[in-house]
Amino acid sequence: RFRCHSSPPTLAGTGNRVAHVHRRITMERRRREEETMDHSRLRRGWCVGGEEFRKELLLAASERVGPHHYGADRQETGQAKAERMVSAGLKKLKWAENELLERRKGDPGKIRLAREVREETTMSLKWIATRLKMGSWTYVSNLLRSEFSSKPLFKK
Repeated sequence: RFRCHSSPPTLAGTGNRVAHVHRRITMERRRREEETMDHSRLRRGWCVGGEEFRKELLLAASERVGPHHYGADRQETGQAKAERMVSAGLKKLKWAENELLERRKGDPGKIRLAREVREETTMSLKWIATRLKMGSWTYVSNLLRSEFSSKPLFKK
């Protein structure tokens, strides 16, 4: 029952109040969406300085990601670290970038590299499968669980 008005509620009056409440809810949702959009535009992707400086910051931050860093920050530093690991792995294997396409999806070198990227970073199997040209993420998952791929690529 509506008790906010002194007159008894009528069917027409109830409709106006319901419409008013719906308008208020819609306005509030729009306001929140605008705040979120403005905030996300401000937080994501901005950096003072050039691309070189940004890479230095990502490199420094990748070792120091803590609980006060949010998902986008963690993902970006994890991806930078994963890219460095892939580049180092390709050099170690003496492969060029285009050889990832030419080699088998289940190549032992790819499997070892995928295992190390998975163990050392937060990158998903889907990202690893796409980056190393290994097919579907489920195939990569099965390869990483197999015994023959357990030898490390890099000596520690």
